[in-house]
Amino acid sequence: MKRIFAHANQPGSANALVPHILALRDLEEMTLEVFSAPSAQPVFHSHGIETQLAPEQVPKEGWDAWLAGCDLLLTGTSFPPDLENALWSCARRRDVPTVAVLDQSMDYALRFQRD
Repeated sequence: MKRIFAHANQPGSANALVPHILALRDLEEMTLEVFSAPSAQPVFHSHGIETQLAPEQVPKEGWDAWLAGCDLLLTGTSFPPDLENALWSCARRRDVPTVAVLDQSMDYALRFQRD
């Protein structure tokens, strides 16, 4: 069974991820785990999507442990992109495919900029 890990750090990211999560969550060959910052949880809950709270400031080592056994990473694109960059870097190290969903086109290049 494939495991999908989804994460939103802001309400806009959560709104962008909702249609994708709804499409994926009922597929029998997949399990879906949704994590969010506190500000994004109400968006998910309003669509009947259960979430787990993700700490707002997570050491990179923590993301490595969370991604263990993950087959696909689905994220939003918040600004500043620090959390997403940490997740994407961990996924890259683990050879986990990643899909980032834009919630708006404003400053989109900055959302993918790394330090």
